[in-house]
Amino acid sequence: MGQIWDADIEVSLPLAKHLILSQFLKIACRKIVHLGEGFDNHVFLINDDIVFKFPRRKKYIDLIQNEMNVLSNITLRTDDVTVPIPKWVGQETKEFPWPFWGHDLIRGVEGHLVELTRNQLVNLGKMLGRFLRHLHRVDTISLESNIPPDTLGRLDVRKRTEKLKGTLEELNKKMGVQTSRKLKFFLESMKEFTLPENVTLVHGDLYARHLVINKGTLAGVIDWGDAHLGNPAIDLAIAYTFLSKEAREVFFENYGPVDDVTCRFALFRALCHTATVMIYAMTLENIPMLKQSQSAWKRCEDALD
Repeated sequence: MGQIWDADIEVSLPLAKHLILSQFLKIACRKIVHLGEGFDNHVFLINDDIVFKFPRRKKYIDLIQNEMNVLSNITLRTDDVTVPIPKWVGQETKEFPWPFWGHDLIRGVEGHLVELTRNQLVNLGKMLGRFLRHLHRVDTISLESNIPPDTLGRLDVRKRTEKLKGTLEELNKKMGVQTSRKLKFFLESMKEFTLPENVTLVHGDLYARHLVINKGTLAGVIDWGDAHLGNPAIDLAIAYTFLSKEAREVFFENYGPVDDVTCRFALFRALCHTATVMIYAMTLENIPMLKQSQSAWKRCEDALD
């Protein structure tokens, strides 16, 4: 049985170059490299300054279309933190049956590939807090008909707890990850809480790999396919997975007041998401991602105290 991230179509360098050159005649493709891949996209870098994304699975076509829609219709820029803006939109062809798109490169490296100093983490906490404060205050009235709700139940306690328990069993067998008493207590206690009715525009999949870091500062936030109208706790999970306790405090100082129940759901989301990332990284033998997700797991467990 395949994994949920296995590709339906593998996009080779020659195919990517052909599709780009045949549809965008003004791009002189002097150099093309494969930057990487995720659950839903192959990513290529053109001439060291243009990024193109190609879907990997038919199931995720809606994600790339959603990403283009969100990023084309909202303005997000705070503290020099940028997001990708669709500049080239490719159409389906006989060689490739799905749309694809390109944007100017946001220079830097993904968050799981950098070692940050204490001061840099604190500064990132400040920048992330301000960025999400801006995102979660975007006026969504004109966007509601085009942006989906949370159809995956990302904060569904019963559903996600059961999935997390299964993931932890697999992690225990393959990596020796133990389920602590405090984690069991936390998961059991979550049954007592009701998710606050607070709906905003959220990124939906915010973790280290989707942060672009340049010289120790936050340069950009990428991969918006999971953006939707949902509870801000989904994004606030980044405060637990990526930031130290000190940086987390700075994060919330800059984000603004958050009630205790929302924080609990943010930590719940952080635990569920991080466990999945550990399995994903282990399966792909992606050592930097695995190390970062292990660090994220420790931060989450420490936050349970």
